Amino acid sequence: SIDIEKAKRISMDNVYAEAKALLKSGFRYWFDDDEIAELYRESEDFQVQTAEMELLLRCFEKPTEDNPHCAYMTTTEILAYLGIYTHQPLTLKRMGEALKRAGFEKVSKRREGCSPVYVYKIRKIHPCPLVNSCSSLM
Repeated sequence: SIDIEKAKRISMDNVYAEAKALLKSGFRYWFDDDEIAELYRESEDFQVQTAEMELLLRCFEKPTEDNPHCAYMTTTEILAYLGIYTHQPLTLKRMGEALKRAGFEKVSKRREGCSPVYVYKIRKIHPCPLVNSCSSLM
């Protein structure tokens, strides 16, 4: 528990001075990719699964060696596809996080001679499991 009275006695001027000195000395105050991955692993049991992750895992799968056929879809295209079957508000950021956490492979591809775009190697589950479910009514 936090001792409020003890916390009130801490000089915020000293805290600020120490933080400023650490910053000037080059102290790394951010997490690197490995530390972020560790934080995700350690807190996984306490995280609520997002709608994006649920729908991703329900409607798509990763290509496998025995069935390598796949589509190449951007995050926006994945959201547009899911939007056909659900009115659940979904965001690009959370879908991108879900794709990364679920281990979908992100690759750069040229489409119709245009500049390369990042797409995910992904397989749609057919028929879409949302077609006859109550979630398609949301």
